[in-house]
Amino acid sequence: MNNGRRNLASPAFTLPEILIAIAIGGIVLLAAVSFLFSFILNLEQTDEHTAAIQRAEMVLTILSSPVLQSGIGMPTETADFQDSLNGLSAIAGWNGPVEVLTTTNVNDTIRIVYGVGTDLGLEEFGSDTVSDGEPPVTLTLSGPPPAGTFSPGVPSSSKGWCLLPASDVPLRITAPLSNNTMSVTVASGSPLGTGFNRFDQVHLLRRMEAGVTTGADPAFYTNDLMGGGEQPRVQGISGLHFEFDSDTGVISVVVLARGNKRHDEQITPSAPAGWDPAWGFSTEDTHYRLSVLQTAWRIRN
Repeated sequence: MNNGRRNLASPAFTLPEILIAIAIGGIVLLAAVSFLFSFILNLEQTDEHTAAIQRAEMVLTILSSPVLQSGIGMPTETADFQDSLNGLSAIAGWNGPVEVLTTTNVNDTIRIVYGVGTDLGLEEFGSDTVSDGEPPVTLTLSGPPPAGTFSPGVPSSSKGWCLLPASDVPLRITAPLSNNTMSVTVASGSPLGTGFNRFDQVHLLRRMEAGVTTGADPAFYTNDLMGGGEQPRVQGISGLHFEFDSDTGVISVVVLARGNKRHDEQITPSAPAGWDPAWGFSTEDTHYRLSVLQTAWRIRN
């Protein structure tokens, strides 16, 4: 007898329906896992390239100031340059304020002689000109140099020299400093003389070599030639290439940098775009993700 009740029980899923649902779920899950794997791999590659670019940028930052300040207060022609710094043994044989050398490991080395500005200006001078064989000229500065800035009477040290941009010839400091005065002349035996301009800024004379160390873990190094030797500055730099056009004063640099991770397999089988393998490309480089960064500077002096 029908007592007015309804059967509320839901019909069960059939076996084919369950199998179809499982198959669809598996496809969706596989797609999600594949997407996640690709995302993680892409993120890892991006991180490695970013790390390499940051390393290359650090190299360019370290080089930029010396390069842009190279040649301040000194001649650029090789013979005049060598004559003007006669006695400064650390740069004996250097051919100019900027010199590019190709080393035995293919990567280039750059040599830079440059000026570092001080807060001191030239207020007075005892003579308008100075040359070798004449008495040194006493310069009156706008203030006393900080202790240890200069080493008067020591031409073999860069601290025994100073630079005045308008003079165009390095000045050898001959006598101990007294308050805000110092006595200067040109290099011993140099045929070059120079003059002075009031309010010219006093610069320190500095020099530097920079390149890439050899071995499985190369690094960008600098050497200030003051006794410390090569100082690693940026790890993971595989190569440096310089080109210098002395006629236009333009120097270009290309940096080859590695990412953080070394892979067991070769993931970069050939040199990346922008880097000529003739500049140096090792088998070890092929196990890293690499980035190339390049720029150019025009020397202002």
